[in-house]
Amino acid sequence: MSVNCTNIVSDDRMLLAGKLQELLQKQIELVQKGRSAGKRIEELLLQTQILVDEIGLSGILDSEQFKKQKEQIRNLYAHLYMAISAQKDETSRQLSRVRKGKNTINTYRKNI
Repeated sequence: MSVNCTNIVSDDRMLLAGKLQELLQKQIELVQKGRSAGKRIEELLLQTQILVDEIGLSGILDSEQFKKQKEQIRNLYAHLYMAISAQKDETSRQLSRVRKGKNTINTYRKNI
């Protein structure tokens, strides 16, 4: 394989890894805005899974050349996990408040 072909393959792989980073960043932004459900996030998840499968099959991130991008992707996944966990906690608190309100209303109804 010539140097030129090697560069093209590397560029294509770099684009795949870059696209994955971009999709992860979009997911993080949506989660931070409280939009972790819905059609848009589902589309991003599907696109991300397709890229992850393709990257996994190609072994791109196993290469020393992509060590930095691999670490960046790992950090994005960690950040996404933390953002989802924070939103899950907030949703849980809101659900608890709704349940308490519902119980309060039921108590008032019984006493009327």
